[in-house]
Amino acid sequence: MCKEDFALFVKLYEQKTSSTRRSVVSVIESSDKKYVDADFDTVFDMLASSKSCDSLYSFFDGLYCKLRQTEYAADDSILDRIIAVKEQRCWSHMDYNYVNRIWTTVYPSHTYINILRNLIISCDKLVKKTDVAAYMVVSEYSFTDFPKKMFCEDQYIGFEVPHPKYSGHTFLFSTTAVQETKSESFTMKWGVFDEAVCSSRLDFPLPRLHFAFERQISANNLEWQLLPLSWCGKPNCDNTTTFWSWGYLKFYENEIKQSDMILEMNGPSSWHCPLFCVRNNELRCRIVAYLIN
Repeated sequence: MCKEDFALFVKLYEQKTSSTRRSVVSVIESSDKKYVDADFDTVFDMLASSKSCDSLYSFFDGLYCKLRQTEYAADDSILDRIIAVKEQRCWSHMDYNYVNRIWTTVYPSHTYINILRNLIISCDKLVKKTDVAAYMVVSEYSFTDFPKKMFCEDQYIGFEVPHPKYSGHTFLFSTTAVQETKSESFTMKWGVFDEAVCSSRLDFPLPRLHFAFERQISANNLEWQLLPLSWCGKPNCDNTTTFWSWGYLKFYENEIKQSDMILEMNGPSSWHCPLFCVRNNELRCRIVAYLIN
């Protein structure tokens, strides 16, 4: 066995044994100010070597979030850099539909996101079209209910992974509520928490899943757009708990007053942030997951 093959074997073995020991996995990483302050190339290198960045999905999410805040016109050369990171970290492809559904707009500030998305989605070394078994809906809400359910209540939701290997097993998606507007208490996890809750004991490594937020585009169609969650960190709210900031995602119930806005807590105010009015909004949103090979 050559040196390179042995290094790959060791890395894959470490990943396998690590996943065997874990029964609960955190869905989101803490927001890190160093990613906000650094330029795009520096963030690229930091993500490429970060232990918190454990898949091509979370790496792409980090680049996506950075491009909400900075101007960087990617070209074909960035594909070679991403492919090199993917191969070095032994990551699998992303599902084509994950990149295809990513939320983009016509705003000038999103030109750079669109460029990166279009480059990646056309690269068969980074994305692959797979069957529907790679994708699952974990929980679904109306926009009106979402902040209350997600941020203000503890949740325990059972879900199944639609793959023959995990047939008959129920996994648990769990969130811990923000207590008295203190965001530190918020957690979002999934796994096997209690055998009494799950349908059977897990006697094999947890599947590797990547979670995201999806929103319905309009009531007249069934199209959904995807927004990454990996680096959203902890949610924050204003004094009236009617305006929530979760990374770059913003949810408001009442008219937003400048004095109540908290844009600086999870990112600079220069970010173009999706603002979702939740008052009497019966459009649907949901937490979804993709199975990582």
